[in-house]
Amino acid sequence: MSWIPPNLASLCPPNSTLSSCQPSTFMFLTLVAHLFGYSKDDSYPNYDTEKEYDFIIVGAGSAGCVLANRLSEIKNWKILLLEAGIEEPEVAEIPSFVSMLAGSNIDWMYRMQPDQHSCRSRKERSCAMPRGKVRKNLF
Repeated sequence: MSWIPPNLASLCPPNSTLSSCQPSTFMFLTLVAHLFGYSKDDSYPNYDTEKEYDFIIVGAGSAGCVLANRLSEIKNWKILLLEAGIEEPEVAEIPSFVSMLAGSNIDWMYRMQPDQHSCRSRKERSCAMPRGKVRKNLF
Protein backbone atom coordinates (compact mmCIF):
# COMPACT_ATOMS: atom_id res chain seq x y z
CA MET A 1 0.00 0.00 0.00
CA SER A 2 1.19 3.51 -0.59
CA TRP A 3 0.88 6.94 0.96
CA ILE A 4 -1.80 9.17 -0.56
CA PRO A 5 -1.22 12.90 0.06
CA PRO A 6 -4.11 15.10 1.15
CA ASN A 7 -6.31 16.56 -1.58
CA LEU A 8 -4.90 20.07 -1.78
CA ALA A 9 -7.18 20.97 -4.69
CA SER A 10 -10.20 20.86 -2.39
CA LEU A 11 -8.52 23.38 -0.07
CA CYS A 12 -7.69 25.90 -2.78
CA PRO A 13 -10.27 28.49 -3.79
CA PRO A 14 -10.58 29.20 -7.53
CA ASN A 15 -7.91 31.60 -8.87
CA SER A 16 -5.99 31.40 -5.60
CA THR A 17 -2.59 33.04 -5.27
CA LEU A 18 -1.58 30.97 -2.24
CA SER A 19 1.81 29.34 -2.77
CA SER A 20 0.39 25.95 -1.74
CA CYS A 21 -2.18 26.17 -4.55
CA GLN A 22 0.19 26.83 -7.45
CA PRO A 23 0.63 24.23 -10.24
CA SER A 24 4.30 23.83 -9.32
CA THR A 25 3.27 22.73 -5.81
CA PHE A 26 0.97 20.06 -7.23
CA MET A 27 3.73 18.89 -9.56
CA PHE A 28 6.20 18.71 -6.66
CA LEU A 29 3.72 16.80 -4.49
CA THR A 30 3.10 14.33 -7.33
CA LEU A 31 6.85 13.79 -7.65
CA VAL A 32 7.24 13.26 -3.90
CA ALA A 33 4.32 10.81 -3.82
CA HIS A 34 5.79 8.88 -6.74
CA LEU A 35 9.34 8.72 -5.36
CA PHE A 36 8.70 8.29 -1.64
CA GLY A 37 5.06 7.30 -1.24
CA TYR A 38 5.52 3.57 -1.26
CA SER A 39 6.25 1.51 1.81
CA LYS A 40 8.85 -1.21 1.99
CA ASP A 41 6.28 -3.98 2.50
CA ASP A 42 7.45 -5.81 -0.62
CA SER A 43 11.04 -6.05 0.62
CA TYR A 44 10.08 -8.43 3.41
CA PRO A 45 9.17 -12.06 2.78
CA ASN A 46 5.60 -13.15 3.26
CA TYR A 47 5.58 -15.32 6.32
CA ASP A 48 3.08 -18.12 6.67
CA THR A 49 0.49 -17.01 9.16
CA GLU A 50 -0.12 -19.33 12.05
CA LYS A 51 -3.54 -20.67 12.97
CA GLU A 52 -2.93 -20.14 16.67
CA TYR A 53 -0.99 -17.59 18.68
CA ASP A 54 0.01 -17.49 22.31
CA PHE A 55 -0.41 -13.70 22.47
CA ILE A 56 -2.30 -11.26 20.24
CA ILE A 57 -1.34 -7.62 20.80
CA VAL A 58 -3.64 -5.00 19.31
CA GLY A 59 -1.88 -1.71 18.63
CA ALA A 60 1.72 -1.29 17.51
CA GLY A 61 2.27 1.93 19.42
CA SER A 62 5.15 2.37 21.82
CA ALA A 63 3.68 0.02 24.44
CA GLY A 64 2.51 -2.63 21.96
CA CYS A 65 5.89 -2.85 20.24
CA VAL A 66 7.78 -3.06 23.52
CA LEU A 67 5.43 -5.76 24.79
CA ALA A 68 5.75 -7.77 21.56
CA ASN A 69 9.53 -7.44 21.69
CA ARG A 70 9.73 -8.63 25.30
CA LEU A 71 7.39 -11.57 24.67
CA SER A 72 9.36 -12.60 21.58
CA GLU A 73 12.42 -13.23 23.76
CA ILE A 74 10.89 -16.62 24.53
CA LYS A 75 11.43 -18.38 21.22
CA ASN A 76 8.64 -20.96 21.41
CA TRP A 77 5.89 -18.36 21.96
CA LYS A 78 3.95 -17.19 18.92
CA ILE A 79 3.06 -13.50 18.99
CA LEU A 80 0.80 -11.57 16.61
CA LEU A 81 1.11 -7.76 16.59
CA LEU A 82 -1.77 -5.95 14.85
CA GLU A 83 -1.87 -2.34 13.67
CA ALA A 84 -4.58 -0.52 11.73
CA GLY A 85 -2.29 1.47 9.46
CA ILE A 86 0.04 0.68 6.63
CA GLU A 87 3.78 0.38 7.02
CA GLU A 88 5.46 3.76 7.36
CA PRO A 89 6.11 5.16 3.87
CA GLU A 90 9.53 6.49 2.95
CA VAL A 91 8.19 10.06 2.81
CA ALA A 92 7.84 9.96 6.62
CA GLU A 93 11.62 9.62 6.97
CA ILE A 94 12.23 13.09 5.51
CA PRO A 95 11.83 15.71 8.27
CA SER A 96 10.95 18.59 5.95
CA PHE A 97 8.01 16.63 4.50
CA VAL A 98 6.24 16.12 7.84
CA SER A 99 3.60 18.72 6.99
CA MET A 100 2.58 16.65 3.95
CA LEU A 101 1.53 13.76 6.17
CA ALA A 102 -1.29 15.59 7.96
CA GLY A 103 -4.62 14.98 6.26
CA SER A 104 -3.28 12.04 4.23
CA ASN A 105 -4.29 8.39 4.41
CA ILE A 106 -1.85 7.77 7.28
CA ASP A 107 -3.47 10.37 9.56
CA TRP A 108 -6.34 9.45 11.89
CA MET A 109 -7.71 13.00 11.28
CA TYR A 110 -8.60 13.62 14.91
CA ARG A 111 -9.98 17.03 15.82
CA MET A 112 -10.12 18.82 19.17
CA GLN A 113 -13.48 19.39 20.80
CA PRO A 114 -14.70 22.94 20.13
CA ASP A 115 -13.58 25.28 22.88
CA GLN A 116 -13.99 29.01 23.37
CA HIS A 117 -10.39 29.38 24.62
CA SER A 118 -8.48 27.54 21.90
CA CYS A 119 -8.27 27.54 18.11
CA ARG A 120 -9.67 31.06 18.02
CA SER A 121 -8.63 31.62 14.42
CA ARG A 122 -10.95 28.82 13.31
CA LYS A 123 -14.62 29.45 12.71
CA GLU A 124 -15.60 26.11 14.26
CA ARG A 125 -13.10 26.59 17.18
CA SER A 126 -11.67 23.13 16.54
CA CYS A 127 -8.08 22.35 15.54
CA ALA A 128 -6.67 19.31 13.80
CA MET A 129 -4.72 16.84 15.93
CA PRO A 130 -2.55 14.89 13.46
CA ARG A 131 -1.77 11.38 14.70
CA GLY A 132 0.01 8.73 12.67
CA LYS A 133 -1.67 5.53 11.52
CA VAL A 134 1.45 3.60 10.53
CA ARG A 135 3.65 0.74 11.61
CA LYS A 136 7.42 0.93 11.42
CA ASN A 137 8.91 -2.44 10.54
CA LEU A 138 11.73 -3.06 13.01
CA PHE A 139 12.75 -6.52 11.83
